Formats: sequence, C-alpha cells, structure tokens
Amino acid sequence: MARKRSVRATTNEALIQQALKGITNKTYKSAHDAAKKLSVPRATLYDRLKNRKSRSQAREAQQHLLESEERVLAQWIRQLTISGTPAQYSTVKEMAEHIRNRRNGNINDEHLSYERLGQQWVQRFLLRHPQLKSVVGARIEACRLDASSKDAFNRWFDAFKNIVKDNKIEPGDIYNMDETGSALGTLQASRVIIDKNIGSQLQGEPGRQEWVTVIECICADGTSIAPMTIFKAASLNEQILPEGIAPDDWIFSFNKKGWTSNAHGFQWLCRCFEPSTQKKAHSRYRLLVCDGHDSHITAKFVEYCMDHKIILMVLPPHTSHLLQPLDVGVFGSVKSALSNQCKRYTQAHVRRLQKAEWLTAYVKARPSAITKANIEAGWRGAGLWPINPQHAIRRLPQLPTPSPPPQTTETLSIFETSLLTSSPPDAGILHTGSNALKEVIAARRPLDSPLRAWIPRLADTSERLVARVSLLEHRVKDVEGILGARVQRNSGKRAALKDELVYTVPEVLQRIRDAEKATAERKKKAPKKPRQKRKVATSEVMSSSDDSEDQSDGDLEQGNGKIRDHIRVRQL
Repeated sequence: MARKRSVRATTNEALIQQALKGITNKTYKSAHDAAKKLSVPRATLYDRLKNRKSRSQAREAQQHLLESEERVLAQWIRQLTISGTPAQYSTVKEMAEHIRNRRNGNINDEHLSYERLGQQWVQRFLLRHPQLKSVVGARIEACRLDASSKDAFNRWFDAFKNIVKDNKIEPGDIYNMDETGSALGTLQASRVIIDKNIGSQLQGEPGRQEWVTVIECICADGTSIAPMTIFKAASLNEQILPEGIAPDDWIFSFNKKGWTSNAHGFQWLCRCFEPSTQKKAHSRYRLLVCDGHDSHITAKFVEYCMDHKIILMVLPPHTSHLLQPLDVGVFGSVKSALSNQCKRYTQAHVRRLQKAEWLTAYVKARPSAITKANIEAGWRGAGLWPINPQHAIRRLPQLPTPSPPPQTTETLSIFETSLLTSSPPDAGILHTGSNALKEVIAARRPLDSPLRAWIPRLADTSERLVARVSLLEHRVKDVEGILGARVQRNSGKRAALKDELVYTVPEVLQRIRDAEKATAERKKKAPKKPRQKRKVATSEVMSSSDDSEDQSDGDLEQGNGKIRDHIRVRQL
C-alpha cells in the first residue's frame, strides 16, 4: 500500500516549482535568493536546476501511468467535481485504463502485454494526489446546478435589498414558506451501536407507504407559525386525528395523493399566514419569500397578497437549496428528528405506520427541530438576514482563477516562457518554439540552458495532450453510443400491446415484427393517390385571426390589468 503523501511534501513541491519559475523569469536574482525568500531547501533547488528528478518523477517507472498523465486525470476529476458530476471509482479506473492502452497502442509487439489495474490502484492514486479524496456524494437535480450562477444571485439579492429598504420592512415581518414531503414509514439512516461479533449494520423501517405534505413557515426573527398538514385520504376522521394529539392552531387537509395544490396554497395563506402575522405586523408591509411552485403564484394567491399588504418575492428557479432558509437550515433537522421519533415503532416491530402514529411523531419532533437557533441559521446561511449574498454565493462551484503571467522588464527567450504560463499551451507560441528548435538543430549549434530545459517541458506537454485526447475520445464514444441507442429506439416500430397483462421479451419482439410486416403489406396493396391542394382564402384567414388575437389580447389586458400594475412578484 502506498504511503500517503504528506501535506508538507506537497507544499514544498509547490514552492520549489514557484522558485523555478521565478528564477526563469527573473523574479528572483538567484537560486539562493529564491530559496531564502520561499523557505525551500537550497540543495534541492540546486538539484532541480541541474535537471535532477523529483522523488515522484524518479518512481514514475513503477507506475502504470506517467506523472503527466496522472496530472491530466486529476484535472479531469476536478472539472467533473465543478460541473456537479463527480467520477466514481470505476469511472476513474476505466479512464486510466483507456489512457494507458492508447499510449501503448502504438507499440507493435505481439508478445508485449500489460496487467489490468489492480483493485487498489484508485486508492494509491488518491494517496499520490492529496487534493483528491473519496466522499459519499450528495444528490441534487442537474437543473439546480445549471441555474445556480453568481450573476443570477446578485440580481435577486439586489431586488431583495431594494424591497426591504423601500418598504422599511423589519426582520419580524420577513417570512419564508415551503412544503416538505414525507412518505410514511421512510426513515433516515443514522449512527447506531451494534454487536461487532454479529457485524450486521442493517436498520429496519416500516417501508414507503402513503405521502404526507407539511407546509411550514418561519420568520427572520427566529419564530415560526403553525403548519398545515395534508394527508392522502378521502376524509378526515378520528383515526387520523385523535383528540389531543396536535395543537389547536394546526391546520389539516386531505386529497387523493397527499400533495399540495393551488387550493391548499390559497387556504394556507388565508387561514394560516394571514391570521398569524397580521397582528404582529401592525399594518406594516410583510415580505413572503417562496419558491416558484404553481400554488404560490396563482392569480388568486397574488391578488390576496396585494389586498393585504403582503409583498410576494419568488426565488430564482432551481435555487431553493441555496437561497431558501427552510431548505438551508430547518428541513434537514426536521427529517432527522422525525426519523428518531418513528424508530420507536420500528424497534417495536411495527410493520406499517398509521397516520395518527406519524402525526404523533411529527408533533414531538417539530419543537426540537424548528428552533430559534436553526431558523436563524437558515436565514443566515441563505444570506437573507442579515443580508449577505456571499453566504450563498460561496457555496456555488467556483472555477479557479488563473494567475496572470509574471511581468518582467527584460525580453525573455521563447524557450524561457513557452509551456510555462499556458495550459493548454498556446498554439502560436508552441509553433514558434518548434521552429526555433529546428533552426538550432539544422545549424548544429550547441544547446544552451534555456533550450535544454525546454525540451523536457515539450515532452511533458506532449504526454499531457495525448492523455487529454484520450479522455475526450472516451467521452465522445460514450455520447455517440447513447445517441445511437436513442435514435435506434425512436426509429423502431410502435405496436400497441393488448389482450394480455404481462409479456416476455420474445413476445414483445414478435408483436413488433408482426406489426412491421402488416404495415409493409398495406403499403404494397394501397394505391398511391395524388395529393389535392387545398385552397384557402388567405385574406379571410388573416382577418379572422387578427380579430381574434385583438379580442383575446384586449380581454387579457382588461382581466390582468390590476395584477400587472400592482404585482410585487419578482422572479429573476
């Protein structure tokens, strides 16, 4: 097993590379000056100036990939991390195999073979690159990654600050509402204590059952209002709501699926939010922050907000995981506390959780999760109160900012600057350096120090480019395979399967073949008929369409005039 590279060794190597570049571009007067200012071993720096290999370079022959190829692979992993699609162990190993096979594919030796990468190769690769580590990935929708940008955040925060300032809104009048869904019987995994002689780490749960939705609302001053709970049921009865379980100010509803709807959103606004916040506001404006769910932006919902001095501010699409205080600091604690309360039923070997039992667990879990500290942490983490956009922006995937090349007053040789400050290398500079090298070789002039140092850099750059091309080839092959399979599926025959409830694969294929055969026979028998051109009165059609458009536009303007003139919804 390879020994993990220490942080000190990594730091020293980075400083030595910085010193070498500084000596080359005249930032430091000498190697002694660079070693003194950067606190690096002077002997090691002198050895590197004499083109002696580092410890990792000396062990390169024992590795499956070259050092330059491993750097390209590490950079590829970094790019995938930034894009929100990190690589798995098997993917890293597959790409390493592809890079090595492509490099060795030009060797014409039938008797030469290479062993496959071992099971521990990825672990050893991570040890050689301490900036990489293995973690358990957190799931997130891909569209949320695409929509989260610094510019969108800044525009939304500017609008938020202007609304708060222009209407003189206090923290006690700023609210955030959202829904959280839960399947009865689904629990979160947690740390447990087991008998190590048995070794089982399994945690039982009643299993996924019916869906329940809870609408919660919190205030920037650390308080919250009573929730609305929506069950999947035909009606509410004593089996679902036994007497004495829930507080009297809680609101309950039901429908066929247990989901929220436009009607539920409006009822929550009228029966939960308005009565709970009106007295506290003292006729001041209230600001309600929510996501863009359909139930939050209906005409009826918005009109009620305008009539009751409620300013509605909608979050940018797919950004609630970063900007919504309930998602940032509250709902995670709610689900953990609810799972802890429901585990007592699991330990009692209850196989199916009833709605009343789930409600009892939620009533007990809510006070321990929706606390003043968690609410304030949610607002602070989202950057909404105190207003600080950097709290949300800093959690966005950040691309590294390339450092500008050092400025020098002296004109440097092409061999001293080429392949040092550009990655990938600039094609023009690379072409100029190659031509200069050809001239030196053709003239049979002696190789000076800059040229002798440039040739190894050229070889290293070539190896990195070959590895990068290998990664791109593998990616293109995967994309072509996916698109080819989709085209093949879309171009296939669609046959309606009837009369049976279940089918085997051969039966489905046989039905499709029979449908294709029948279609081909119908085409042979059916005579071709000439197409008849339809004569349309163009002027009449255009006139009627223009009249209808004018009438519909007029109705739309008249019906929505009030909302357009007074609406406070801002969706950037």
